[in-house]
Amino acid sequence: MSKYVFFTGGVVSGLGKGITAMSLGKLMKARGYRVDVVKFNPYFNIDAGNLCAKSYGETFVTSDGHSCDLVIGHYERILDENITARGDITSGEIYNLVIEKERQNFYDGQTVQVVPHITDEIKRCILRVGENADIVLVELGGTVGDIETQPYMEAIRQLKANLGKTNVAYIHVSLVPYIDVSGEQKTKPTQHSVKELQNLGIQPDVIVCRSDYPLDASTRGKLSLFCNVDRDCVIESMVTPNIYEIPLMLEEEGFCGVVLRKLRMEDRAPDLGALTSFCESIKRLEGESSCLRIGLIGKNADKADVNMSLRHALLISGVEVCKRVEVVPFNMDGGFDGGELAALHGIIITAETGAAGRVVLKALITTAEQNDIPTLLLSDAAYLGLFAGEKSTFLTDKHKYGQYAVDFVKGSLLHKLYGESAGQRFKSKMYVPKEIFDRLPIRLSGICEDGSVAAYEKDGHRFFVGVFFRPEFLARPNSPSPVISAFLKSCINE
Repeated sequence: MSKYVFFTGGVVSGLGKGITAMSLGKLMKARGYRVDVVKFNPYFNIDAGNLCAKSYGETFVTSDGHSCDLVIGHYERILDENITARGDITSGEIYNLVIEKERQNFYDGQTVQVVPHITDEIKRCILRVGENADIVLVELGGTVGDIETQPYMEAIRQLKANLGKTNVAYIHVSLVPYIDVSGEQKTKPTQHSVKELQNLGIQPDVIVCRSDYPLDASTRGKLSLFCNVDRDCVIESMVTPNIYEIPLMLEEEGFCGVVLRKLRMEDRAPDLGALTSFCESIKRLEGESSCLRIGLIGKNADKADVNMSLRHALLISGVEVCKRVEVVPFNMDGGFDGGELAALHGIIITAETGAAGRVVLKALITTAEQNDIPTLLLSDAAYLGLFAGEKSTFLTDKHKYGQYAVDFVKGSLLHKLYGESAGQRFKSKMYVPKEIFDRLPIRLSGICEDGSVAAYEKDGHRFFVGVFFRPEFLARPNSPSPVISAFLKSCINE
């Protein structure tokens, strides 16, 4: 029977419940357990496809074409697993399913209510994931006390009664602030958050404390006493700029061990050698004075969350080429001075911003070509790169989301990097027929399974490649994106 671990958040949002959950998943995978995940988002959008990137960050796309929150990208990178649509659920999707069933008279004339119908649908979405996993990790978005999260809290409360107390564990991620004036950590916010959980019928088994400073003995003691958890179940989670260190930090705290104990599962010796080596490489590069300055050009490029996966892909490829990468963002709608390119080792163009953006893009591409600056164009930006910033009548609207097979043309750079064929993750809105290359002085280097253009490159340059897929979505620690790594290598070879 599968075991289920539920993650709730307290005090404030943005504490990293998802990172904590996936760190536990990484530690359990390192012990040989099969892990699957579900994230519940309390908003009423059906998926994240229409969310504003400037406010909510990038929309990540799964292998089966599902548009989801950027945290799913972290899930995939940390766990090194592909997450599907059933691993990312919104309130909009839950309520829509219940309403559709009601219209089909599935409930046989019953009055449809939050309890039991919404809660039962939530439980069904959780239990279906456990069919092929030893442990299912479930993150509840939002914060304890939010009105939107109440049906989820009730559903996970019921599951402990349905499945048995040794098959369910509750992890509460909370903030332990440090007050400079008094020079002490404060436990009251977490105490009140746990009381709110207890009022909902949920007693956390483990409390993960996010803090800027190490937890002192007094803080651990208070939280153990007043929150009714074992002392070794008060886990410190220090703030760190490198999220890949978090599993290692939590392992030192004994986090995985206490969760396995609660679930009556064997605690095995973990294999964390590859992750440890990767994190050591990042630390070593952080101490380097020299770096590669990569210009990131596109809409809202200065917002880190908008290109979160790309920034992580550059970090990961930077480890492979042994170079620290500094991302220099530029918003195309703010204009672009060609002289600014001189200070960059290479540029990545991610998107355009309408007519004004295309004018800037045209000038930028021309300048980059004339100065032989390594250039990588991604997804929709690659369409415009074909025509030096001008839209073409050959382009047609045709959304392509998810994983598709791409055949690479022999003799091309991408064929050397990927071989004859490789699956690639797409998030594009345009279709480019391969016939247009009969009229363009550009090398066709990749063809998608539907016959559309997947990639091209220009000869006579150190690096000028356009790909209509999103290589950053597949980049993971110790498994970098081949095309992004090749781009960085070209930036080194000045």
